[in-house]
Parts: sequence; C-alpha cells; structure tokens
Amino acid sequence: MLQWRGCATAIYPGSFDPLTNGHLDIVHRAAKIIRPRCHGRGKNEDKHPLFTLDERFALVKQAVQNVPGVEADAFDGLLINML
Repeated sequence: MLQWRGCATAIYPGSFDPLTNGHLDIVHRAAKIIRPRCHGRGKNEDKHPLFTLDERFALVKQAVQNVPGVEADAFDGLLINML
C-alpha cells in the first residue's frame, strides 16, 4: 500500500495576466494533494500585458494568502533555475 507523505512540491508557472478563477481553481485543487507554488513574473517582449510585473505578483500573492501550504514567488529568467 502506498502512503502519501506530502513531500512533493508543484510549481505553477504563468504570466497570470490577469489571474483568473480558473488559475485559482487549479491552485485550490492542487493544494489538497501537494504543496503548490505559484510563479509568475516572466517577461515576454511579444506580449503586451494588462498589468505590470509588480502588480501581477501582488495579485497572485493576495489571492493565495489564505490557501494552506501555498506560496507565491517571482522569478526572472528560466523556470529551470527556480528548481
């Protein structure tokens, strides 16, 4: 019998511009089985974002602040460097 010990961490990268209820639904579902982290702060010169990088990070951080085990983080560059 396998037993879950809750030691895995999921990273949910994205631009989150804007953060939607669909994004939050995924975070809430994942929080029930793993420890998710929301990441979003990359630059893409081909996109024209609605919110600035700082605004997007603040929105994500505020939206997940009451979800147990979830933290928001920001990064620039390659996602692999966050691991």
